[in-house]
Amino acid sequence: MSTILKTEGISESSLYYKVDQDLRNLNSPVQLGFEPIAHQTVQQLGTVRPFPSPTPASQITQGNYQGLLQGPTVPSTSTAIAQFRTQISPDLRDLEQKYSTSIICLFPHESSSEQLESDFGTGNRHWVGGNFVRLPHNPANTAIPTLANNHQRHLDSVKKWDIIKGELAMLNKFISEKKLDMSQAGNQIHASVRKFNSKVNDFSFNLLNDRRVSSSLQTAFPIISRAALEIDKRFTSGIPILRKNQQKTLFLTQGQIRCILANAFLCTFPKRFELVGQELPEINFFKLFDGGARGNSKPKLEKIVCILNYFKEIGRLEGEGSLISFERKSGGNPPDWTISKEQMSMVHVDHRNRIEDARESLQIDFANRLVGGGVTGNGALMEEIRFSICPELIAARLFTEALESNEVMIITGCQQFSLYSGCADTFAFKGTFCNDPRDPVVLDPFGRRKGQIAVMDACYFRANEAERQFEKEFVHRELNKCFCAFKLRSQQNHVSPIATGNWGCGNYNGSPELKFIIQWMAASQAGQRALHYYVMGNKEQGEDILRTVKSLGRKGVRVGTLCEALKCYYLTEIKSPSFFKSPKSLFQFLEKHFK
Repeated sequence: MSTILKTEGISESSLYYKVDQDLRNLNSPVQLGFEPIAHQTVQQLGTVRPFPSPTPASQITQGNYQGLLQGPTVPSTSTAIAQFRTQISPDLRDLEQKYSTSIICLFPHESSSEQLESDFGTGNRHWVGGNFVRLPHNPANTAIPTLANNHQRHLDSVKKWDIIKGELAMLNKFISEKKLDMSQAGNQIHASVRKFNSKVNDFSFNLLNDRRVSSSLQTAFPIISRAALEIDKRFTSGIPILRKNQQKTLFLTQGQIRCILANAFLCTFPKRFELVGQELPEINFFKLFDGGARGNSKPKLEKIVCILNYFKEIGRLEGEGSLISFERKSGGNPPDWTISKEQMSMVHVDHRNRIEDARESLQIDFANRLVGGGVTGNGALMEEIRFSICPELIAARLFTEALESNEVMIITGCQQFSLYSGCADTFAFKGTFCNDPRDPVVLDPFGRRKGQIAVMDACYFRANEAERQFEKEFVHRELNKCFCAFKLRSQQNHVSPIATGNWGCGNYNGSPELKFIIQWMAASQAGQRALHYYVMGNKEQGEDILRTVKSLGRKGVRVGTLCEALKCYYLTEIKSPSFFKSPKSLFQFLEKHFK
C-alpha cells in the first residue's frame, strides 16, 4: 500500500505536509499544473498570464511529492544567469576592478565570470557567521514535515524553498483564475506562509482582506510570485551584509530589488543569524499586514496600497532596469569644529515643496538607526512615508546593520512610484507618481538614476531631557553625522545642494533652531554646499531662518566661531539660566552674540 500525502482542503490553497494512511483507493497519481517561472525573462513580468488548469486532485503519492514541491524543470544555472546579465558602464567596471573588496556588483555582467556558481551546497558560510544574508533558497533552510495521527514514520527534512514554490504555485493558480474570494486573500496567504515561516503564527494578515488592498492584490500577486521565485537565479552567490564600521557599496538592478521585495512581501526570508551586538531590521512584511485588535490600522493600509502600486508599476519594467547603489559610509576623522575657518554656505528656504521634490539634490532621510524605521510596522512619519512611496529603499533593510553614531547610508538611483498626502494618522496614498515626460530619465556614469538619499539618524531625547541636546557631546555627534553625509569625495566634480528640513525634531524632541544651525555648519564645512531647507508650509520658521542667516552672514561668522557660540549658549542660557528672565531662543542669542 502506498503512503499518501494529502492536500486537505484545496480551497484553503495549502498543502498540508502530513502522512495519511487512510487514503487507499488511488486510481493514478496526479501532478498539479505549473507554469515555468524561474526562467521567464524580466520583460514578461509585466504580462500576467494565468497558470494552466491542473487536473482536479486532492491526492498525491509520496513518490511524486518532491516533484510537486520543486515545480517545473528550469534551465541550468548558467543559462538562467545569462538571461539576467546586465550591461555595465566602463566607469563602474573600472571602479569595481579597482576596489573589488568594497564595491560589489551583485548582478552578472559582461565583465563577471561566465558562470556564477552557487557555493550554498559546499559550505555553511552563507548560513552562519553573520556576514551574509540568509536566503530562502539556501539548502540549509529546511523544515521537518509533521506526522498525522501520530504515526511513527520517518520523513526526511524538506527544503523550505521547495515548500515555498509549491505554496506560491497554489496561491497563484487560485488568484489568477479568480477562484479565490479576495475578501479572504489575507487568510489564504497567511495559511500558506505559515508552512515555511512559523514567525507569522503570532500575526494576522487581516489587512490584506481589506477591499482596497485585495483589489490591488488581484493584479499584483502574479507579478509578486513570479519575481519572488527568481531569487535562486538572481542571487546564486549570496548577499553580503553591510556590517558596522565597514565601508562598502552594493550595486543591484531594479529587477533584483523587485525580487527582494517580493520575497519580503511573502515573508520567505529565514530567521536572521545575528552575532552578539549585531542588529538587523526585520525585512519580512508580516507586522505590516497585521491590523491588530486595537489601534489605528489606516496608515498600515495606505503603506500596503503604496507597495502594491509599486509592484503593479515595476511589472512593466523592461530588462533589468537601472542600477541602484547602497553605500555604507563612515565619518572617519571628523574636523575640529572649534577651529574651523570655513565660511558659511548659501541657504535657500522652501515652504511650498517637499524634500523628495528636489531631484537634483542630496535628499536627507530623517532616519532611524535601523534603516527604514517602522516602514514594515506601525510607523508613518517622514522616513516610513519616504520608504513607502519609494519601496526600492526597503531593500536596504535586508543587508544593513544598525547605523553607528559616525555612519550614514547613501542610496543612489531609487525611483518614486506613489503620490501621497498627510502624515502619521492622516497619511494617504494619492495615486501613481508619473515623471514629467519633458524630464527624460538621465543615468549617471554608473548607470543610476539621478538623485541621492542620505539615510542619517538623529539623537533621540526624552521630553524631560531635551535640554541635553545642547551639550557639546550631542552637538558634536550631530555635526559629525551630518558631515559624514554631506562631505564630498576627493574627485567629485558636481556639487549638488542638500535638501533637508527639521531633522531629528518632532518625535525625537530636537530643537528646530539647533538642528538648522548644525546642518548649516556641516554643509559649510563639507565644501560650501548650498543648504535647501524645507519648512513644510511653516512660513514663520522660514522667515526666522532667513533673518538669522542674513544677520550672521553680514557679520562674517565662520564655522568655528559659530561652534563656540553654541557652547556659550548652553552655558549661559541652558545650564545656568538667569533666575529673573526666561532663556533666549538660539536664534535670538546668536544675533546678539555676534556684534
